[in-house]
Amino acid sequence: MGCTLNLETVKGILKKPVAPLLGFCSQYLMMPLLAFAVSQITQVEPAFGLGLLTIGCSPGGGGSNVWAVMLGGELELSITMTFLSTCLALGMMPLWLFLLGRFFIDESKIKIPYDRVATTIAVIVGPVTLGLLLHLKKPKLAMKLKRLIRPLALIFLIYINSFGLYVNWFVWGLLADQPYLLAVGIITPWCGYIFGFILAKIFRQSKRRAITIALETGIQNIGIPMLILRFSLPQPDGDLGSLMPYLQNLSQSLPLYLILIALTIKRRCCDKRDDEASECELKDISEVDNSVCNSAFEKHENGVVVDAEMFEKEKDEK
Repeated sequence: MGCTLNLETVKGILKKPVAPLLGFCSQYLMMPLLAFAVSQITQVEPAFGLGLLTIGCSPGGGGSNVWAVMLGGELELSITMTFLSTCLALGMMPLWLFLLGRFFIDESKIKIPYDRVATTIAVIVGPVTLGLLLHLKKPKLAMKLKRLIRPLALIFLIYINSFGLYVNWFVWGLLADQPYLLAVGIITPWCGYIFGFILAKIFRQSKRRAITIALETGIQNIGIPMLILRFSLPQPDGDLGSLMPYLQNLSQSLPLYLILIALTIKRRCCDKRDDEASECELKDISEVDNSVCNSAFEKHENGVVVDAEMFEKEKDEK
């Protein structure tokens, strides 16, 4: 992905940070409050409530960058927002967990894995920097790598949601006793997509940017909240609380897959028909233009095209 980045575009985003500011509002203002509201309305157990709150105030996940590629978002904006939200997590996560975490647990027991947050920042910055260097020093190689993004992204998504589902199969055993938790896990990310998109359109952002902001809002990093829950809660509450990040990770991809399938069908069927119709129209117009030109013009001996009637008139006069 770093190979596709345009530094001028990134600079433009940072000079006029309307989109990142909208992302900040949706990620760190709306999502924590929404997660807390859902936990209070549904009256889930404290471990599940803390899990829901923790994922609600987490930064954007790397999956948002992949989906930005697949769904036609703006990759530069997606990576910039993921990086900024991860940096801001160093302050925003402790703030929200201090303010609202006390409803579920003694806030003094909540431990933030700052080293994991720093590692996440490095994981974003390192490969992107390498890609930018390739883009500047080896542009041909960068172009070849750029072509691999969509197929690799698709392989990544299939792997995460097949093998990843198999590895975490125990989640479904836990859900057997409390199936309503699946609905609770679905509400937050799906509402995040809707709110992020609407907020972007209210502030007249382009469709690509609105898609990107929606993805950054709904897709969140689950690794950080899982560590927080396991460090902060005694067992088995730590593992039970980790169930909410798992559920959100599973549910946040479902509507995106449906949208991707719909877009693929549209590109293969509807857009192809539109292209064929346009080609037919252009062919008809071309034939009409040629017939008009052939009837109105003819070539002079010197190769100069003149009006046929004027040519005949001048010939008669001579």
